[in-house]
Amino acid sequence: MPFLLKNNNFAFMHTLKKIRNMKKNCLIFVCLMFSTLCGCLKPVDEFSVPEMTVSYSENDLIYFSEIQTASVNVKISCEEELVGFKMSCDPPRWHLDSVFKNYTHDAEFNLNFVHEKGFVIEVPDSTYKLTFMAYTENDSVFARRTLKYKFVYPEIDSFDIELCADPAQPCLLDIKNKCAYKYTEFATQNFDLVFINEQRIFYTTMGMSGLSFISPDAQAYLSGYFESVNKILPPYEEGYLTFRETKIGYVNPKAINNSLHVTDAVVGTEDGWSQVRMELEGQDLGAGLHDVKRGTLYKCQLHDGSYAVIVLNAKVPSESKVVLRVYFQK
Repeated sequence: MPFLLKNNNFAFMHTLKKIRNMKKNCLIFVCLMFSTLCGCLKPVDEFSVPEMTVSYSENDLIYFSEIQTASVNVKISCEEELVGFKMSCDPPRWHLDSVFKNYTHDAEFNLNFVHEKGFVIEVPDSTYKLTFMAYTENDSVFARRTLKYKFVYPEIDSFDIELCADPAQPCLLDIKNKCAYKYTEFATQNFDLVFINEQRIFYTTMGMSGLSFISPDAQAYLSGYFESVNKILPPYEEGYLTFRETKIGYVNPKAINNSLHVTDAVVGTEDGWSQVRMELEGQDLGAGLHDVKRGTLYKCQLHDGSYAVIVLNAKVPSESKVVLRVYFQK
C-alpha cells in the first residue's frame, strides 16, 4: 500500500506540472498573438491628417465681378489615401463635391469665381462665405475664405491721331496699336474703323453723308464707296485677313450729364450708349456713323469685346480731315 500511494502521488504531481506548463505556453501564445495583432493595427493618433493650403488668408476679401475673375488655388496632400474634397458656399451659389481615385495622396484645384451677366446680387454686403474640406477615411481638414462682389472697370489708355478720308492718307484706324494705315494696307493690317467722306448723291439723299466712321466688315458698302472714289484702287476684298466687326454708336448725353469728360466708367459701361447701323431700303449695310461732329462722344465695341470712346478735337471738312482723341480699355 505505501508503495502504491507513493507512485500515485508522483503521477499526480507530474500531471499537475504538465497542466502548469500548458497554461504557461497558452499564455505565451496569447501574448504573442496579441502583440502581433497590435503590431498590425495603427493607433488612431498616428493616422496622418490631410494638409490643405488655400490662396489668400481667412481675413482677406477676394473681389470678383463681371469683368474680374476671382481665382483661388487649393492644394491638398496626405500620407494617408485621400478620399475627397468638398466646397460649399453661404449663401448657396457655388458648390463642389469631388471624390478621388484610389491611392490619391496629392490633389490641386484651381477655382474661378465670376459674376455672370444678368445675375442679381441679393446678398448682405455682397459677400459669400466659402468653406473647403479635404478628408480621408479617418480625418478631415477645413479652410474658409470670403468673396465680395465689387465692380471695377478696366484701366483706360488714350492717344491723339489725325485721319484723312483721302485713301492715300491714313484712313484705317487701329485702336489698340494707336496708329492708322493707308487704304492700300487693308489686306495686310488689322484695323477697327474706316474713315470716309460719303458724297455719293444716292446715299446723301438717304441721310448718309459727310465724314463718317464705318465698321471694316461692312464690305459691300465700303467696296462700292472706294470704287466711286478712285476706280484704280485695289478692290476692298478680304485677303489674308478677315475684316473685323466693330460696333459703333454714341454715348447718350443724359448718361453723362452732358459732360465730355471721359472716365473708365464712361468707356467701360455696357449701358448709356446707342449703337447705330446703316440701313437702306430695308437692307442692313453694317455698322456706321455719318456726319460725325464735335461735342459728341462716339463709342465702339471692338472685335475682342473691349470698349473705346472717340472725341473729335478738330474737324476740317474742306480737307476731309479730323483730329481725334481715342480712349480705349487696356
